[in-house]
Amino acid sequence: MTANTSPNLAWTLVAIQAAAQQRFSYAPEASLQALYRLYEAGLITYPRTETAHLPRALFKKASKLVRKLQHWHRDGVQPNYQGPVWDDEQIGSHHGIVPCKASAVQFALADLSIQELNLYKLVCERFIELFHLPTHAK
Repeated sequence: MTANTSPNLAWTLVAIQAAAQQRFSYAPEASLQALYRLYEAGLITYPRTETAHLPRALFKKASKLVRKLQHWHRDGVQPNYQGPVWDDEQIGSHHGIVPCKASAVQFALADLSIQELNLYKLVCERFIELFHLPTHAK
């Protein structure tokens, strides 16, 4: 039997804190502080969110951004793929955590701490995964 396996949803604060703790042994509060610094630098969206979905109005900008970031991730990026993460009805006060821009990223990354860089990479990697078509798993 085969089933569709959809790409991930965007990060919520709790989910990225758990991933950072598992992958890098970062305490949740330390991750929040680093995420907030990334937000204040204009590199990611507001981190205090419980919503893993994204508004459809953001898709056009996000599609352009994923083209600039796709070199960070494996093949299979489909910049025009609008998967289940794009759902206005699931949006609360804030949408899922995603990167904001890539044009100044090279310069900004040089000033990030290793913790900030690792969290920024997590945000970008998950964002890029949103543009992968669902696969069929057995």
